[in-house]
Amino acid sequence: MRLSTRLSIIVFSLGLTITVLNLYAVRHEVLQQQTHTHRIFAETLVRTMASVVADGVITGDKEQLTQMLQVAQNYKNNSIEYLYVIDREGHLFAHSYDTDFPEFLNKQIAKYPSALNGSRPINLVAQYNIENRGLIYEYAVALTPSLSGQMHLGLNQTKIQVAVNTASKKTLFFGMVLSMLFTLLAWLATRYVVRPIEQISTTLQNYQPGGSIDFSFKQSDALDIQTLKYSLKEAFNSRDYYENLLKQREQDLEVTLSSIGDAVITTDEQGHVTRMNHVAETLTGWSIEEAQGQTVKTIFPIINASTKEPIPNPVEKVLETGETVYLSNHTTLISKEGDEYQIADSAAAIRDVNNNILGMVLVFNDVTEQYELRQAALQAQQQVEKAFNDMQTMVAVLDTDFRVTFINNTPLESLSLKTEDVIGKEFWMNDWFTYDSALQKAIQSDCIEAFNGRKTLRDIEIMTNNGVLALQIGFHPIRDENNSVIQLVAEGVDVSVRKHLETEMRASMQHLQLYREQTPLAAIEWSIDFEVVNWNKAAELMFGYTLKEVEGRNFSDMILPESAVIDVDKIWQGLMTNTGGKNSRNENVTKEGKIILCEWYNNPLINESGQVIGAVLLVRDITHEHASQQALMKSEQEQRDILDTLRDGIITLSETGVIQSFNRAAEHLFGVSSVEAIGQNISILVREKDEGQPEGYSQANAMCLLAGSREAVGVYKKTPHSLCALPLQSCQFQLMDNTDLPVHAKT
Repeated sequence: MRLSTRLSIIVFSLGLTITVLNLYAVRHEVLQQQTHTHRIFAETLVRTMASVVADGVITGDKEQLTQMLQVAQNYKNNSIEYLYVIDREGHLFAHSYDTDFPEFLNKQIAKYPSALNGSRPINLVAQYNIENRGLIYEYAVALTPSLSGQMHLGLNQTKIQVAVNTASKKTLFFGMVLSMLFTLLAWLATRYVVRPIEQISTTLQNYQPGGSIDFSFKQSDALDIQTLKYSLKEAFNSRDYYENLLKQREQDLEVTLSSIGDAVITTDEQGHVTRMNHVAETLTGWSIEEAQGQTVKTIFPIINASTKEPIPNPVEKVLETGETVYLSNHTTLISKEGDEYQIADSAAAIRDVNNNILGMVLVFNDVTEQYELRQAALQAQQQVEKAFNDMQTMVAVLDTDFRVTFINNTPLESLSLKTEDVIGKEFWMNDWFTYDSALQKAIQSDCIEAFNGRKTLRDIEIMTNNGVLALQIGFHPIRDENNSVIQLVAEGVDVSVRKHLETEMRASMQHLQLYREQTPLAAIEWSIDFEVVNWNKAAELMFGYTLKEVEGRNFSDMILPESAVIDVDKIWQGLMTNTGGKNSRNENVTKEGKIILCEWYNNPLINESGQVIGAVLLVRDITHEHASQQALMKSEQEQRDILDTLRDGIITLSETGVIQSFNRAAEHLFGVSSVEAIGQNISILVREKDEGQPEGYSQANAMCLLAGSREAVGVYKKTPHSLCALPLQSCQFQLMDNTDLPVHAKT
């Protein structure tokens, strides 16, 4: 259909629509005006008659009121159909009918309210469609405000409908005439306007691709037509330019596909080959001329490298779903000549700008060498896994989602699990850890830490068939050549023995701590900087300082008098170099300022590498002991002085005959000094045996002193052959527990 004809139909339809709408508008307006006129007429008539009718109702004069209503109805051919009055009780009082009052009106009277809407002067209360009379509108008005009576007026609407229909017909006629006239004018105007466009259309239909477009026909003066011609010419010139550009790109694509190292095959939306590069021709054994139009299944048969079973071709899935499909690592391509190639490939949909699938592109390459290397690596991995299975520790390999990809037999046997019970599960969700949610969170945290490149190590307890097992578990990241973490290795070692030893050690340390706290000796721990690290209650009692008062301080300035500092420094240097300073005795000062004499037992603390890391000192307060010793020494000196004044030789012997004291008289008598005699056996003072005398004579001669003899033979040292008989007096002392004291001999 020509454009001019279409425009004419549009104009005609538009004019007809306007005419119909105008018809309905006119009809509605005429009807409204006629109805409004009737309402005004009814209101005027009722109000004119209202006072007379009200008087008739009040006086009860029905006949006079009836005559008046009949006169009003028949006055000058008006449209009044009937009049009637209702009294204050709601009963019919008078009407304009010559005959009986119609039954349909009589039934309606009981339905009317006793009071009308006071906001309106007249109310439309009913509509009737009476045969041979037409449509009747009934209006009602109250007679007076104080009188409840009503006057009803029925007006015939037939004349109004006739007037409305007449006006509608005239309107429709004139509308149709105007529509036809406008349609004709529109057709003529359209023909004038469209002719240049038709000429342009004819020129475009005759256009040959690659040729020039000619708009040399008679030019139109309309600016729009000139603009259209110019735009079309530019559009066709642009199309030619882009067609040439597209051809150039097609050539570039061919060059690119020929130069690319991967094999490339493209298809249309039905999966038929449209293009393939040289690499694809080499691997498939098909040339582009042979393959073009063939299905991908025909030129690209693939099987599983392990099972030799055919693999579903990815073409259908890509063309149906539009998803990118990747083949497995065990895909083998069978070429046209029967050669086998291990390949890696992917297939993706080719889409237009509206995301419609136009075809598919298949990219693959020969990975036979990599496949063989991968198989060798797989065999090596299997060997490693076999070695892991023989280990008595837990070894698991996790992927980057922390799911188990391998685990050795030892942990599986501990809970009677199978490999499939563990593989693919997050490591901490396995049965060894699920008994403790806190343990699961700790394992998860360690996995995340290891994935971030940091090794972890912690002691845990896992659940086994034999109960809880102490385990030291560590996670180690495995990186690729780009230093990216690709796996995690979890290694768990049974540390039950170590834990048992640690428990025993803690118990031993607790015993040691109790001993340190309960020992009467002061125990002080020092750092290498000569600062107090710890000390016990005995030290607090001995020196008067609490641990808080001395902890971290150099204690020497608190408990050592100035005279002892130099000696203590030497002792400390010996401890730090592990060359001396084991024991010492020096004076100390308590918190109250009291001087005490202490004996220090000093030992350096040495770590595993042999380095001194501190010292432990045990301190004994020997103040009272030292005073007792001094008193004893003084008493012994006084005793020696008394013995030296005696004329008799006095010798003190132990129970074994060892000389313990030797006074000056004894020195003179035997010619032996006290220094030479003390500590020697008494036998040095008696004569040696002669020839012929039995063995042990000298010893027997000496022991006679211990036996209580009255006489013995002595030897003078300076003249060994001078013998003398010695009268003896001896005594032996015993303690209350019958222990013998040394023998005192007097010569």
